[in-house]
Amino acid sequence: MVLGAQVVGGHGVRSLWKPASLRRICKAVDDELPAGLKIVSGGQTGADQAALDWAMKRGVPHGGWCPKGRRAEDGPIGGRYQLKETPSSNYLQRTEWNARDSDGTVVFSVAEVLTGGSKKTVDLARKHGRPVLHLSKANGIPIAEVACW
Repeated sequence: MVLGAQVVGGHGVRSLWKPASLRRICKAVDDELPAGLKIVSGGQTGADQAALDWAMKRGVPHGGWCPKGRRAEDGPIGGRYQLKETPSSNYLQRTEWNARDSDGTVVFSVAEVLTGGSKKTVDLARKHGRPVLHLSKANGIPIAEVACW
């Protein structure tokens, strides 16, 4: 199972948003990691890197595509992440290739309606026939749905 993950806030990526329900999801996953789990992320500042750090801490394989030059909002992405560079420095190519190469994508958001890059991620995953699970703080996060998904 290869999952791409993004956590987004009302105004973009938020690395510190961890409501109690999201902590319960992390604990549930920690208690019983699915066989074959791999975390795919583009290594962007904040939540993308948090997902990679989570995987590395638990010995879960990780990877994904990042823009040429390992470009991120806060400077080059560290070499500790096992990411491959796309031919382009464009973020959109990275997003599409990660959506394409994942078995599914989970998007965590504060707002009920996705916009910007998060909406584009969902659109690209669907374009490539990949399932998408959008968990919104506005609607609560159904732990059972995450576990089953």
